[in-house]
Amino acid sequence: MRESEIQDLMRSLPALPAPQLVETHISWVILAGDFAWKIKKPLTFSFFDASTPELRQDLCRRELLLNQSLAASLYIGLEEIRSLGGSICFGGDSGEVIDVAVKMHRMKPGSQMDEMLIRGLVRPEHIKALALRLATFHKEAKISYDPVNLGSVRQTFNDLSSVGNYVAKWLGSGAQSTLKQAIAVSDNFLLRSGTQLQQRSLAGFQRLGHGDLHAGNVFFTPDPLIYDCIEFDDELRKADVLSELAFVCMELDFYQQPRLESIFLRYYLSSFPCMGEEDTDIFRYYKLCRANVRAKVKLLRHQQHQKAEDLAAAAHYFALMQTYVQQLQPA
Repeated sequence: MRESEIQDLMRSLPALPAPQLVETHISWVILAGDFAWKIKKPLTFSFFDASTPELRQDLCRRELLLNQSLAASLYIGLEEIRSLGGSICFGGDSGEVIDVAVKMHRMKPGSQMDEMLIRGLVRPEHIKALALRLATFHKEAKISYDPVNLGSVRQTFNDLSSVGNYVAKWLGSGAQSTLKQAIAVSDNFLLRSGTQLQQRSLAGFQRLGHGDLHAGNVFFTPDPLIYDCIEFDDELRKADVLSELAFVCMELDFYQQPRLESIFLRYYLSSFPCMGEEDTDIFRYYKLCRANVRAKVKLLRHQQHQKAEDLAAAAHYFALMQTYVQQLQPA
């Protein structure tokens, strides 16, 4: 679908209250009444291909399936998008099927974790419930004993250099220096810690997880709903559970919540002991990796939409990266 067709689709919905459109890097989300429809953008990246209606339909089916573990109550099913007589609408039996959407229940406004963190509404009991829910999910997740592909890890991390010119233009020389330092520190870490990473995989800590545990993908209802699991690449979900743990903790660092991070780690590790003192640097490295990804996502979003908040978030993630780089540099 094209963006103009999205606008036509929104006009087919009841006018009151007015439908809203939210965009992610790879999707459009239409909010109307009690429901939300998520539609894949017809884009192709190195990690994502939704260039045809068939590929988008397959991605929607996988999204529905993979999110049953952590957010089954949120997802309703798939809904066809049809074109008839120049108009576009959801569902029905007439007209040509031109695309498909994932239909979901619309969550209560202000219940997303990132919004609640900004407003100071996330309480220790929220974090305890999130930690225990995620630990249970990881304990039940499929184990992968495949060797860690260190070359792929390196390539994924160093792909941040692909937006290097954008970093220099919009974030300045300090962020550009952080980018170069981070890549050097990552390369060095993988050389000296590769064996330890492989040992953790052999110990069963590499599992098929969620893949994208940023704070915007969690609702407190009040029980935690963790949604939007990565559906387009199983390799991006296959990771050490410590990497997913680090993702949540990195986000709590982003929102300057060290106390909540401490609570999260305590309850998660009491349920699923997966980190010893010898793993501290691995945990920090995974924090660096996750801040890297979020910084790149925010920069790409700013490139698309020129929103100041995306640029500010990217700058904040680069500041976090600098903190983790300093922690990882040998004394």
